[in-house]
Amino acid sequence: PAQGEVLMSLGELAFTDHRDGEACTLLNQAIYYDALLAPAWALRAQVRGRHDDLRYAWADAETAVRLGNPFLGESTGALIDLIARDTVRARERLQNLWAQVQTRGAVGVREGRAIAVALLATRQPKRALDVLEAVRATGPWYAATLRDSHFDSVRNEARFRALASAQAGL
Repeated sequence: PAQGEVLMSLGELAFTDHRDGEACTLLNQAIYYDALLAPAWALRAQVRGRHDDLRYAWADAETAVRLGNPFLGESTGALIDLIARDTVRARERLQNLWAQVQTRGAVGVREGRAIAVALLATRQPKRALDVLEAVRATGPWYAATLRDSHFDSVRNEARFRALASAQAGL
């Protein structure tokens, strides 16, 4: 099972570099070694979504939800909805996720990033910043996450700059 986490992380790096064939291979291996690794399913959904393999992308996102990570699964499902041009469904999913984060008051780094990216994709920057402010267990991983190019549209916002400067001091 430890191999699944490592393979998923390598798949995540390949996905970020747009090496989707390699990412899919690594994610398939991660799922083989640990079929209960919800983040691997969610990330594979995004790879499939990039290639308009929407049926399987939705199935992978739903699997992530069923494996116990609704934040990753539903935010990925919202991104797939956007690819399918179902903006209404994407916004519904994200409304529910945003409300859950607000109720909880906290979210993990990986989940917070996923929700914030999906909110930005639906042009909801204030809510995306709400989610980023709710991320707990900050540190180097979170600092690196804030450098993600998906956040370029809010990089000059005062709230985002406050988050980034707080992380730079760690």
